[in-house]
Amino acid sequence: MAPGGGWDESVAVNKEKGFYNHSANSVTSYGSVYCVWGTKENIRVEEFQEFIDDPTEHGFGIDALMNTCKPIDTSLMNGQTPYPRVFS
Repeated sequence: MAPGGGWDESVAVNKEKGFYNHSANSVTSYGSVYCVWGTKENIRVEEFQEFIDDPTEHGFGIDALMNTCKPIDTSLMNGQTPYPRVFS
């Protein structure tokens, strides 16, 4: 949920909490959606999982999507991230 498209308030609230959605990527019309999120430093995977599964946060939640959260291993990409860092 990048800025624009009616999501500005949600983006601002999420960012204040330490989460920023860079992209949501559908691979097929019937399969998984892969999302790339940035987080503030020291946010644990469990904290992000709780955030993403909460239906009050952004209208999705565990009842709408099965969210499997995994950190990106940037060592596989020589320390690079797929998007510029939002939190420094």
